[in-house]
Amino acid sequence: ANAAEESRNPGRDIPVAIALCLLVCAALYVAVSLLIVAVVPWADVDRAAPVAQIFAQGRGHGWELPVIALGTSAGIATTLLAGLYAQSRVVLGIARESALRPLSGLATVHAHRGTPV
Repeated sequence: ANAAEESRNPGRDIPVAIALCLLVCAALYVAVSLLIVAVVPWADVDRAAPVAQIFAQGRGHGWELPVIALGTSAGIATTLLAGLYAQSRVVLGIARESALRPLSGLATVHAHRGTPV
């Protein structure tokens, strides 16, 4: 929703993007949950790291744990970048509203791209 200003048709694009994102995430969550329960009995599932538990118990080929660690690192980096992106849009909005006078110089956008400078 922070990118609504950069969308061509935000009234249509933002709700569709949010709905698709929720559907994809829910489907992936259910698929991984079913996989975990299919491999490890429900009572024995490690609630702190259930995906890593499957491979740590010797049910994998040995290359899975580094892949899981890489995926975790990519997820953390993605969250960090999304937060930084949202922060720039929030600062731009505050500066445009002149809510904080010292930030009024941050209300400029790039002439061609329309992104905060």
